[in-house]
Amino acid sequence: MKDVIAKPSASLLEFREILPKSGVEVRQIDPSCALKLIEQAWCYGIGLGFKPKASTAFSGALNIFGNTDPKLCSQQFDFGWRGKPVYVPGEDTDPEIVVAHLVAALGADGFVVANSEELPPKLHRMR
Repeated sequence: MKDVIAKPSASLLEFREILPKSGVEVRQIDPSCALKLIEQAWCYGIGLGFKPKASTAFSGALNIFGNTDPKLCSQQFDFGWRGKPVYVPGEDTDPEIVVAHLVAALGADGFVVANSEELPPKLHRMR
């Protein structure tokens, strides 16, 4: 999980304008499942040895869920691709440091870098 950009005060209309421009597939899900997904993604990153930055944007994003209980969600979430974590290089990370960390933690074949030939074209647009 990378840094979170959140605007909890945004209206539904604003989100409907912003999201299509992001290039990310958007699906409507129950709030309990959205919160469960966020929490599990956070834990997945920690399990790989990454320490996500706690930010006010992340806290603000979680605040929109109020008293939502993620335990009410029965949906299961899988992370990575074909059993391997996927590293999506970004402008705010040093790829050499991240790849070195992943190699040390998982071995050279234990992860996939987005935009590599291993991934289907749909996942190439993850950036």
